[in-house]
Amino acid sequence: MCTWPPREWSIIDTDADEILLDEMHVRYIGALDIDWRPATGVWGGPTPRGDIIAAFFFEKQPTPETVVQEINPDRSAGRERDRVFRDGDHHTFERHMLCGVVLTPERARSIGEWLIGKAEFIEQMQHDAAQAADDEESDA
Repeated sequence: MCTWPPREWSIIDTDADEILLDEMHVRYIGALDIDWRPATGVWGGPTPRGDIIAAFFFEKQPTPETVVQEINPDRSAGRERDRVFRDGDHHTFERHMLCGVVLTPERARSIGEWLIGKAEFIEQMQHDAAQAADDEESDA
């Protein structure tokens, strides 16, 4: 009988519910074309099958079609006079979709808790740095 994965790869002996290894090593392999981008928000929600869609986006003002600038006496570009947008764009924000993921509710919760933990860690570091600066200033 052939089983996959092989028993020696297993962390848990499924026959005896016994842990076979006390550690495992995980290697992270990134794609050669991985593209890091800042995300300013996420849009999504539940799917009909009970998964969660999350589409990360970057939000910005639209780029004008044309910018009109004065020309200085030395022939360099001077003060901006006007910006020309497509109809209605000057009151619009753009959300450029960067990537989308489909998650199970359990995976979404796990990732959400991980993100919250990282945010709390950074906020504590910033708080500690501000407190140290205040303490240093009051000692002076």
